[in-house]
Amino acid sequence: MSDKRIEATRAAIGNALLHLLESKQLSEITVADISRQAGISRSTFYAHYSNPQGAYRALMAEFAAETQSLPMQLKTGDCADCASKALPFCEAISRSPKWRAFTRDPLFLETFFDMAENAINPETAVMYRKLDISEEEALALNRFQISGCYHAALTYGDSDRWAQMRGMIDEFIRGGTNAIRSRF
Repeated sequence: MSDKRIEATRAAIGNALLHLLESKQLSEITVADISRQAGISRSTFYAHYSNPQGAYRALMAEFAAETQSLPMQLKTGDCADCASKALPFCEAISRSPKWRAFTRDPLFLETFFDMAENAINPETAVMYRKLDISEEEALALNRFQISGCYHAALTYGDSDRWAQMRGMIDEFIRGGTNAIRSRF
């Protein structure tokens, strides 16, 4: 199969899974469901992924590639100031129609942590190294920051005051980072 055909099939699988997540949780979605929605055979699905979780992880990698790294968000503090077209994590959670159902699946956050911690962004690693903290402490801070942003975005992302709230959260995170720096 050519690269374009592989990409097209994987895109169809991803789009099918995104569509199915609008009405079901990942744990309820089968290979047959995805294959039917994508218009492919189950054997074609299995040529790309071993199960729906594999397709979900592929979507997670796409989501991560479309979101801004934590250090970039903390540097800019405002989406409008970003040179990157990537959305801040909390904006992708709260405002992106493409990712809305995906980010609300009960397995989203743990899958995100698993993938992020197994392939931590080099820019994030540098930021934590500058704080002179252990890897375990860095992972704990990363989980705290991400889970806090995630839950705030789910809870308040539709609010008219979300931009102000997000700015306050970013300021809080920067303050905490600066407090850790000042320990030494």
